[in-house]
Amino acid sequence: MMLILHALLSVGHAETDPWGRPTHARVVIEPPSEIADLYAEERRFRFWWDDIGTTATIEIRGRLRWRTLATDVPLGWTTEELPRNSVFRIRLSGGARTSNPLMAPKYYSPTDIAQISSTNPLLSNIVLDLDNNDTSDLWGAMYTGGLIQLSTQNDTTFFRTWTRWDGLPSDRVLSVSVDDDVTWVGTANGLAKIYDGQVLQLWDDVLSDSYVQSLDAHEGVVYVGTYQGLDRLVGQKVEHLLPHWSVFSILTDGSTTAVGYEGITFINKDDDINTQDWPGNVDALADIDGALWMATEHKGLVQSTSEGTSVILEDSINDILPREEDVWVAGEGTVWSFSKDNTNTLTE
Repeated sequence: MMLILHALLSVGHAETDPWGRPTHARVVIEPPSEIADLYAEERRFRFWWDDIGTTATIEIRGRLRWRTLATDVPLGWTTEELPRNSVFRIRLSGGARTSNPLMAPKYYSPTDIAQISSTNPLLSNIVLDLDNNDTSDLWGAMYTGGLIQLSTQNDTTFFRTWTRWDGLPSDRVLSVSVDDDVTWVGTANGLAKIYDGQVLQLWDDVLSDSYVQSLDAHEGVVYVGTYQGLDRLVGQKVEHLLPHWSVFSILTDGSTTAVGYEGITFINKDDDINTQDWPGNVDALADIDGALWMATEHKGLVQSTSEGTSVILEDSINDILPREEDVWVAGEGTVWSFSKDNTNTLTE
């Protein structure tokens, strides 16, 4: 079936607030490191907003009036210990007005609690997505476990877990895509951009849906698969490409984009659409030396070539990650690796 996409519904560029108020302003309470922290009356707080290259003043509400807590603070600034029920607001440098009053959630999230006395760096055993860049870093989207970053230096592997404390809009991370030195993160509460070790910007209401369950980015163009359609982000401009269906997987090379959407949908550089039926959802896509690998709902891991289609692994698969000589496959609580030359070679 061939369809032509006649026009793109664009929501345009993100508008600057006329009063200079911060966008996506939020405050996060420090996660507990021990049981006693769950009941502590005072905790530290951290502040985030969309970065526009300026510092901010943080105000705290007193009994009679607001008072200045700190001035000229950078993105991600952390307070000393303060009462848990503290209320704050943020004023950007040069801004005419502050943000709305901000208060951290009353209760800790399951991801926060999982960090108490945990010796396992993985806060969830469900890996939904994996991606890496040209360096040794590997990124993983952990369902209810935040975003993990694995870095290797001098044969030593370092783990970092990104959560709301680190600027993400949600601890439920569904997808990740690395494009050069930018890492794009899809969460249950929107899309986040990580650059130079910091979350710089969020997108939520401008997307077809804030539940971002698949991503792929290429040379600054980000394809965003949501619960209610496919979007494309170019700079600050969001275009709605495919409406009102869940997008489970995306694979783009900048010219052709394959989408796990009503089977498999292909979009070329002219935005022409070609949809091929496939039984069930296609949860992940990867190009392995010219062969299309698919994580399918009913048949498991499938390889499609010009010679036909074959089933490699019948288990439920969440993601496929090509490496230099092998292929990593993430399942429910398990990660496998395959040899590219021999798919019968499996390591769990």
